[in-house]
Amino acid sequence: MAALIPVVLAGCLGGPATPSAVAPSLDGWRRLGLICTGPTEDNVPNDLLQWSCHGTVDGAALSATLDGDAEGVFGIVAQLPAGSDKEVVAGAFGDLVDTTTALASVSGGIRTWLEARDGPASYGEYGLIAEFGTARVMLQADDTWITLNISPGPRRSVDDTPA
Repeated sequence: MAALIPVVLAGCLGGPATPSAVAPSLDGWRRLGLICTGPTEDNVPNDLLQWSCHGTVDGAALSATLDGDAEGVFGIVAQLPAGSDKEVVAGAFGDLVDTTTALASVSGGIRTWLEARDGPASYGEYGLIAEFGTARVMLQADDTWITLNISPGPRRSVDDTPA
């Protein structure tokens, strides 16, 4: 019986490995100062894995999730507290985008777009949407959160085959 305990514990501690196509983006987030846990299965009927991260960026509490698989980063959702001013929103979200290697080819455009926003009050009822290359970006605000949602593309469904 005692010999089985280490085997059972080792099985409980194991989990899915971080795919090499996702690791560089997570490494960038960690260099930014985020603490990330995962991967875990994302509880949706697909094969994506999810990492949950949090930390302080540009003086604001930022939380983010990254969904991905062996094909790469599929989606990013990041949040700042409602009431964060436009400079904090542009700075914190811009820094997150800049450190996400999956967005390297479009990060400058996304940062410029974020910096050009007039702040959460200007996002409208349904948020703002923009596209940068294959990346689709949405910025929304409510009474609790300011949310940045990014689909790096080109996949829009987990069943899509990357170009």
